Amino acid sequence: MGTISVFGHIVAIDLFLFLVSTPLWAGIAIRMAGGKASGIRAVLVTILAFGVLSARAVHILVHRDGYRAAPWRALALGDGGFIVFAGFLAAALTTLWFGWRRRPLLRPLVTALVGGLFAWSIGLQLLWLVRSDKPGLPEVSLSTLDGHPIAIRDFSGRPLVVNLWATWCAPCRRELPVLRDAQLAEKDVIFVFADQVEAADTIRAYLDHQHLSLRNVLMDPLASLAVHAGTSAVPTTLFFDEKGMLVKKHAGALSAMELRRYLDVLHSSAKADIAP
Repeated sequence: MGTISVFGHIVAIDLFLFLVSTPLWAGIAIRMAGGKASGIRAVLVTILAFGVLSARAVHILVHRDGYRAAPWRALALGDGGFIVFAGFLAAALTTLWFGWRRRPLLRPLVTALVGGLFAWSIGLQLLWLVRSDKPGLPEVSLSTLDGHPIAIRDFSGRPLVVNLWATWCAPCRRELPVLRDAQLAEKDVIFVFADQVEAADTIRAYLDHQHLSLRNVLMDPLASLAVHAGTSAVPTTLFFDEKGMLVKKHAGALSAMELRRYLDVLHSSAKADIAP
């Protein structure tokens, strides 16, 4: 998704939005609790701290090879290394734990967390719309269903269609046969199907049950591509040219006609690049 300068410090945009949304959900929780639940401010600080530390810890785990050579870099919080999706998940689990232990806090904390997540996702969408640069393929590492790591940038060099999907998503299920047919027909375009967060067994079981044969089915366990694309919804389909630059982005299920139009844009972009 990129970075932003805050008081002279470079901060990842998704982390910045996470911190900006914090006063919103904290304010909601405090207002809802009123005088009926004491100590909610301390609980909110604990949830926020656990979320931020978890986002940092997961980032270090994912990039452990880089930190192994220089472990002290793990303390350099200013390097922008946070997996915000993991932070929200940790915050959600901590919220439920506190809500279970202190029942009067459950409703205000859950409502506040949902409000914060909503504000974060809307912020991602708005920042995506106003970006002046043309985003390229991110430095995101996915994995095959067999667990082998693979970088999304490894697919550059040819027009690329990246579909963000999940087996539980009804619109995703409707569009997968359309994308499958296009993958078979478009020999000069690479199609990647990046499942969001789900396990390999779940993905395999669904594809086998539906008799769907797809190439380049990958796992994105931390929804890193969704964050980079500025979306919190599936399905979302990204269209990159052969240089790895984003040409189009489509949220929602694609019809065959819509997909054809986007592919024509990709082909036109390729012809423009090779024209004298």
